Amino acid sequence: MLVTVGKNTGGKLLEGNVAGHIRFLKTTPIIAGKLMSGKWTSTPFHRQLKYENEPRPDNPVKTVDTRFEESLTMYVRTLLLSLFLLAVLPAQAATEKAIFAGGCFWCMEPPFDKLDGVITTVSGYTGGTKDNPGYYEVSAGGTGHFEAVEITYDPTKISYETLLKTYWTNIDPLNGKGQFCDRGSQYLTAIFYLNEAQRATAETSRQALVDSKLFGDKPIVTRVLPAGAFYPAEEYHQDYYTKNPLKYHYYRNGCGRDVRLKQLWKDKALPF
Repeated sequence: MLVTVGKNTGGKLLEGNVAGHIRFLKTTPIIAGKLMSGKWTSTPFHRQLKYENEPRPDNPVKTVDTRFEESLTMYVRTLLLSLFLLAVLPAQAATEKAIFAGGCFWCMEPPFDKLDGVITTVSGYTGGTKDNPGYYEVSAGGTGHFEAVEITYDPTKISYETLLKTYWTNIDPLNGKGQFCDRGSQYLTAIFYLNEAQRATAETSRQALVDSKLFGDKPIVTRVLPAGAFYPAEEYHQDYYTKNPLKYHYYRNGCGRDVRLKQLWKDKALPF
């Protein structure tokens, strides 16, 4: 690179590349062949001399002290904002899950969705050996999976015991072949516990039903089992009772679910 100030430049600094391309850049005084302020820079395509302006009143040089003060101010502002948000925003409560099998999962979502404190219900499959099963596989009975619902709830608003009370009064705990009009292992009833506290509460409720003789000498066949992987069912199964209300009620009534539940639980108080 050769920088030249010629007669016809008017005192302007020129820049050029090896190929001789020359263009005006900026006017700047040159003393003893050096720029008063400037540095060499390069780009992928050419080398150039770029003049950097001296600091101006509207663009002062920031000292170390100035930068430190600005950083400290920003830190304090961020800290105060964080404390403010923590004070005014309610803390999000930790949620918990429960898994219940009670026959057709379409019919097990509505009673839990009505409860204050229940956040979501998801229909799905659990208890079997096949990963990511599909509806027709489970319906065929070869996967070992149950149709079940996974409930996400706020334990500060509703207890696991309350969920169990809703569960028991929406199943037939005496049916060891399925539920209502549905037959097969995929329609059996079971409580799948996710921790020791759930296990103890579920077993206590079951034993209370056995000891109460609420159904005479008929055995309670609903099992309490450890939870394994839960696989959400296909999207068209989710919230089926709201997406297809006519088909849902036709199925529910035709299956005799409500008639049987009334026979089992009318005028009966749970013993726990």
